Amino acid sequence: MDTSIEVLKNEMGKRWIIFKQIHTIFLALDNKVNYRIFPIYIVYSRGEKVFGVIYFKGKLIKNDNLIVGLKFNAQPDLQFFKEASEIKYAGINYYISLKNNEDLNKEIITSIKSLT
Repeated sequence: MDTSIEVLKNEMGKRWIIFKQIHTIFLALDNKVNYRIFPIYIVYSRGEKVFGVIYFKGKLIKNDNLIVGLKFNAQPDLQFFKEASEIKYAGINYYISLKNNEDLNKEIITSIKSLT
């Protein structure tokens, strides 16, 4: 894993395990996936098209969760995803709040993989 991602390990604490899982899923979507680390979030894109944002600090974080913002082309079927009206990142239209790796079930992983 990239050393800049490793630096986040201390900041994320117990959320590190769920972050690594989401990060790995995003990177496995396509060999052209890039990411950029900012002070409160990480942006995932293919070229100039952003498809995901993981918030790990800031006012959106409640109860020590990670907020994973996603760009779906159609409304996802699962009730886990909520409209991303609070997330002010261009193109991100749904989000999910994850506290630990038990929150990440097969249906959510399948939905994230459909972003390809």
